[in-house]
Amino acid sequence: MIRLQQNAKGLGSNLLITLITTDEENAQSTFKQLWAQINAFEQRFSRFIENSEISNFNKKAGYQNHISSQFRQLLEQAKNYSISTGGLFNPFVLPALQKSGYKGSWPEVHNFNNKIDFSDRLAYEAKQIKIYKNSAQIPANSAIDFGGIGKGFLLDLLAEKLLKKGYENFWISLGGDIICHGFDLDSKPWSITIEGLDGHEDAGIIVNSSGTKMAIASSGIIKRKGANWHHIIDPRYNQPAKTDILVATIATDNATEADIYAKSMVILGSKDAESLIKTKKYYATALQISHNGNVMINKTGNIQ
Repeated sequence: MIRLQQNAKGLGSNLLITLITTDEENAQSTFKQLWAQINAFEQRFSRFIENSEISNFNKKAGYQNHISSQFRQLLEQAKNYSISTGGLFNPFVLPALQKSGYKGSWPEVHNFNNKIDFSDRLAYEAKQIKIYKNSAQIPANSAIDFGGIGKGFLLDLLAEKLLKKGYENFWISLGGDIICHGFDLDSKPWSITIEGLDGHEDAGIIVNSSGTKMAIASSGIIKRKGANWHHIIDPRYNQPAKTDILVATIATDNATEADIYAKSMVILGSKDAESLIKTKKYYATALQISHNGNVMINKTGNIQ
């Protein structure tokens, strides 16, 4: 067995793919396929690209527009998760997100295309999304964003592809959101460190001792260096969330769900976050909470 690893820039983040295999030649072909899938996903669903499918869809808000099958899957999941989170996740946050200052792709947030500036539009409940067999429609003065679901959704697709190709041992990180399966070399379990804040020691380590599929997503309000805003919008008020949770981390078997619920927990704050996931069977959760100027760590599940 050998350990092969490649990294790249994409999705506004650092991307990393690790494969454990006995067939290096086949693995190199697999890497190319995975990078192509990631690039195609970004070109189709990035709100920062003028002619992406989602940008064109937003430009034609109010009309019934033809959509790809993958766009339809994302819309359906976005609508369903909006219901399951009680509206804490809502794809209609794009206008509020742009109003808060996040228009261009980080770090060039002020370098953006006016043709895809929808900051003057309104927010709606996700139930206003109309989905048909090959088309969909949103209200005329609205705009949607898949930023709260996209990386998790893509991670699930990539993992599914690798499992279908016979890969049992792999690790993928898309900007810190992770999915892994199987084991590293010498049958060592994959372990993921939750980075601590404000110079504190690490918040913990999640070990995938079972080797089953594990997805880990973190979300938070830590401001990007040089920015005076954060990108977690509370759909209840269409403003950046006011919360005591600095970072929430969730480990489960579904990257899409981990991505969405980590953000939802941040929006709720520590007092109500636990009630949101009390019916969920997560491997682990960790909250880094601001209290009297200090960072407190609340963690449950498989965290060392």
